Amino acid sequence: MLERINDVLRQFVIDKHGTDAWNKARAKIGQVIQEKTKQKATNDVTNPKTHFGDSLDFAREIINAVSQVLGKNIYDFQEDFGRAAFMICLQMPQGKILQSLGSSLCEFLNNLDNFVDIFIQANELRDAKPPSFKCIVKDDGQCLELHYYSVRHGWESCVVGAVKCAAKVLFNLNVIMTLVEDTDVEDHSNGKMDHSVFEIMKKRESFAVKKHAHSTNPNDLKISVPTLCSAFPFHIIFDEKMEIQQLGVALLRLIGHSLVLHGTSMATYFELVRPEVKFTFESILCRINGSFLLLLKSETQSEHVKDKLVMELKGQMIHLPESNCVLFLASPLVKKLEQLKGRGLFLSDIPIHDATRDLILVSEQAQAQDGLKKRMEQLQTELEVASNELEEEKKKTEDLLSSIFPQDVATKLIDKQPVPARFIENVTMLFSDIVGFTSICGKCTAMDVVEMLEHLYTKFDKLCGELDLYKVETIGDAYVVAGGVESLYGTDDDAYKVAKMALGMMDFLENALSPEGLPLKMRIGIHTGSVLSGVVGTKMPRYCLFGHHVTLANKMESESEAGRINISPTTYELIRDDKGLKFIRRSKSSLPDGFKMDSISGTCYFLERLTTYPSDESPPWQKLESPRVLRKRSPPLTGNQSERICNSDSIKSPTLSSKAVPKPEVTANSGSFFHDDKNGNFIKKPTKEQFSSECFKETSV
Repeated sequence: MLERINDVLRQFVIDKHGTDAWNKARAKIGQVIQEKTKQKATNDVTNPKTHFGDSLDFAREIINAVSQVLGKNIYDFQEDFGRAAFMICLQMPQGKILQSLGSSLCEFLNNLDNFVDIFIQANELRDAKPPSFKCIVKDDGQCLELHYYSVRHGWESCVVGAVKCAAKVLFNLNVIMTLVEDTDVEDHSNGKMDHSVFEIMKKRESFAVKKHAHSTNPNDLKISVPTLCSAFPFHIIFDEKMEIQQLGVALLRLIGHSLVLHGTSMATYFELVRPEVKFTFESILCRINGSFLLLLKSETQSEHVKDKLVMELKGQMIHLPESNCVLFLASPLVKKLEQLKGRGLFLSDIPIHDATRDLILVSEQAQAQDGLKKRMEQLQTELEVASNELEEEKKKTEDLLSSIFPQDVATKLIDKQPVPARFIENVTMLFSDIVGFTSICGKCTAMDVVEMLEHLYTKFDKLCGELDLYKVETIGDAYVVAGGVESLYGTDDDAYKVAKMALGMMDFLENALSPEGLPLKMRIGIHTGSVLSGVVGTKMPRYCLFGHHVTLANKMESESEAGRINISPTTYELIRDDKGLKFIRRSKSSLPDGFKMDSISGTCYFLERLTTYPSDESPPWQKLESPRVLRKRSPPLTGNQSERICNSDSIKSPTLSSKAVPKPEVTANSGSFFHDDKNGNFIKKPTKEQFSSECFKETSV
């Protein structure tokens, strides 16, 4: 209600006096805001609470301003506003609770404090200072005496309107309210409070049933004192001097021994936590309709209590007018069995009718369920971690497949789709071989040879990736690259990339030395032709190239010379127009076996790069980082050294037999297969049917 007080005022003015009246009132409200803004310039104009400390104080200023604009008496206007505010409260979700607070007007007013306390706690309004109501039946039920306590001044007329509206709407009573007393009382937490006493009269029915005279003799009770103490084990009866007169059996067991030593004063054993009023008889009567929270001090508990812990008691205060005492009916504020046992209590100390017993049992069940829930959450977290790790491993596997196979083939393998063999035309293949590799293996340790190849192939792989070529295989010193395998037809650009790859490899080897300290030389052969590609194997699938033209590419490397790049006529036709390349023509006799001289024009060429590279493009081999195998540039070779390197394939290894070590033949493990016709003639563009029937006659990598 505090948050909607200004909206209530607006709706009230519009409903009763019209929109024009509200528009006039808004101008007056603006003047009030401006005046308050000048007084507190640092505050936010849009927030009334920053000007007046509370929306109720702001609303009171607005009510005064609106009443002046409408020419209404301030008290009559406030009373009408109180009626409107109560009706709007009934329309809110809390309206059902208001209708169920009591069966009579007296009970309704006495239960308002508890309703407001619950509302404040539910909305966490810690700084709220609500009013308090206490209603007393007078003159045998013909009159009610309403005590109204509030830290805010000037709201008495609104209270009159709200109470009259509640009496009429909820109980069908027409009442007359008269202010008979208006004084100030002291409160230790709120300072001075307004204490207004109203007399509520009506003409006919009584507000409450006529009371009968009560006896003060315990023998006249329908229930004995021991039975009462056992039925309510946590109750306290104290008189107007705040002296304990009676205790329930549970509290008597906790502090009964201390009563003899420390006396019977309530302040010795208990501390009032809520409401924030003085712990006196009069203050308790002023707030008697609200809930109370008392704190049992640990140092006053009996010695037989093992764990002297602070215990909170929550309940209600009931005034006993026949003895002018107060009965505090309470229950311990505990939620777990550990809290109960730690305070020297047992489950049997809590009555069966007390909801605290059910709360403890439900709490224990909830705790067990929470443990199971936490375990499930932990398992879910572990499952999510495992799932994330699985996704990471899957991503690594996909990346590995993408690095081993062409992208379209890798995608099909990842999706577990079959990869059919396909016929690809104009595939440009590069074969390379280290000159004198057999001699190097015979004179150097295996670790030196592996380290040399590792550094060479690392740089070659980097260059291959930059040029977007496919690395087919490396067997020993043989390094095989293909361009144009990711589509059904290779292009001139694929051939040019393979040529750049070969030039980059040669340029890189100019400064490379073998483990012996001798310059490294390579033979490279390049050929362009048609191949059949496919994936072979299931456990360790390999991407292979099948066809006669792969053999020709391998032979182009065999017919090359140390430090030279030998390209076939078909490759030459694709890259001949590039101005950055230099071609040295060779005789037709230099063509390897397999080329039919009269069926193909042209001859093979040595490929070199121009000394001056075009300014718009830098050589790709310059992007490579210098490896550990690079030394400072080798001195020029003498005639004997050059002849030694060129003829190193025929050197006999001292660690092997006396026979010349033959050059390793390429196997079909992971390489490429090709075919020739029965007469050994070169077929330039075989058909797919011819390719399928003949392609397995000869194999190579």
